[in-house]
Amino acid sequence: MTTKLAELYAGVAPFGVRFSGTDWFEEDVLWLAPDDPQPYIQLTLATMSAFPDYPPYEGQFDEITPHLTVADRADVDAMRAAERSLTARLPVTARADGVTLMTQGEPGGRWSRAMHFPFGDQ
Repeated sequence: MTTKLAELYAGVAPFGVRFSGTDWFEEDVLWLAPDDPQPYIQLTLATMSAFPDYPPYEGQFDEITPHLTVADRADVDAMRAAERSLTARLPVTARADGVTLMTQGEPGGRWSRAMHFPFGDQ
């Protein structure tokens, strides 16, 4: 599996990213929305095609919503304060140069970095 992922992502060129706005999944998750979601959608679709037995979020959602999570299931007032503070600092820009595979030990447990797969042409 890891060789297949490495080969898949080695064919992707690094790209610039820009986040200029916040959004919410109900009042549970505060997130940044990429100005151009297409590179993330294409990466997700390519990964889904290579590994159809492992859909994102175990297939819970029909739509791909690229996002950068800022706060997840925290106190809503605290998340609103974080949103106000963050909005004053937008936009955030960066360069995407690979995909990091994250794993979660137990449902609801901490996430950790398992592997990183660099994009090609670096």
